[in-house]
Amino acid sequence: MKRLALILFLVILAAGCGEYDPRKPVYNTTDNPDNYPPIAINLLDGIENGTLVGYDTIILTFADLYTEHGELLDNNKWSEIVKRLGLKFKYYADSLVPQGIDKFYPAAEWYALAVFARPDDENLTRDGDLFGIWKKAVDDGTIAANFNVPGYKAEFTEQLDLLRYFLFNDSLYSEFGREHLMPTLLGQYSMENPIESSITDKLSLPDKAFLTYLGYYDKPIEEKFIYYTEPEINLVTGTIRPLGEDWFRIELYFLPRDTVTVDYTIALRGNIAGDVPNLGNQGRNIIPFDFAPEIPSSDWTFGKIAVAFHKFYYPGVKGRFSVGLYEKGTNPLKYNPVWKSNYNFYTLPDSVLKVY
Repeated sequence: MKRLALILFLVILAAGCGEYDPRKPVYNTTDNPDNYPPIAINLLDGIENGTLVGYDTIILTFADLYTEHGELLDNNKWSEIVKRLGLKFKYYADSLVPQGIDKFYPAAEWYALAVFARPDDENLTRDGDLFGIWKKAVDDGTIAANFNVPGYKAEFTEQLDLLRYFLFNDSLYSEFGREHLMPTLLGQYSMENPIESSITDKLSLPDKAFLTYLGYYDKPIEEKFIYYTEPEINLVTGTIRPLGEDWFRIELYFLPRDTVTVDYTIALRGNIAGDVPNLGNQGRNIIPFDFAPEIPSSDWTFGKIAVAFHKFYYPGVKGRFSVGLYEKGTNPLKYNPVWKSNYNFYTLPDSVLKVY
């Protein structure tokens, strides 16, 4: 038993000795025992003392190094130093993330450098991909660019718009939004510490529905545009937001009042004539933008807000939009009837959803 305990101790000790502490230098540049060229030593010293920062600067310095000393690419000891640098870069990034949203951009650059240094590390690659999304959003001049400014004080509604931009996007954007933006922007709130009524009382119905969907607003929402009857599904509210260059995103918030057992496709119709169309006759003035909810309607929870969102391209003159629900795979299409209507669509109100 004592022998077994000793062996386990030695294994643990050996494992601990093999781990690199990123707070320590990656190499003894003063003595330079492996006789690396001055450009390599200057690169390491610059990273250690903070005079060499930024993704582009460091990558270009590596490029210069390998252009002059291509033999380092096949040097196993140098490769180990670069791998240690990867852990140091990760350490720099990890230390920035908790400091606030304006530190996400430099963190993204450190994560990208960490991936450069350790390309086979799947966890690092994931971090690099996620924070690379933030960097791209800032570089593209989206709403994220405002939050990259140190000390920027965003209104609460602008914070919600930032969350929408990421959560109602593709899977990588959504993952970054849930893992990093939601804790940063809304992490101070909980059921025990709800969002102050001085904030929520001023919010629009779409903002309240959005917060309800995220689980940060628990007051009942009694308002609704209309409901579909078989089964009963309330269309609580919605909004269409311009994304630039004739691209738009629609958000529709539904509240199932019955159990939903089928998967619905959202039938979104745009009227290019600007008038209310005869929705019983699908004329040429109607443009379809049908889409399936990201979470299928058969997975919607009774009495819980569900959201359906869609990005679509719509150039030219725009009129009113209408929404219907039809069962996936039916032919002819089987619509969920609209309450007190002879048509299968509900025309959305101008005050909320008309786009000019």
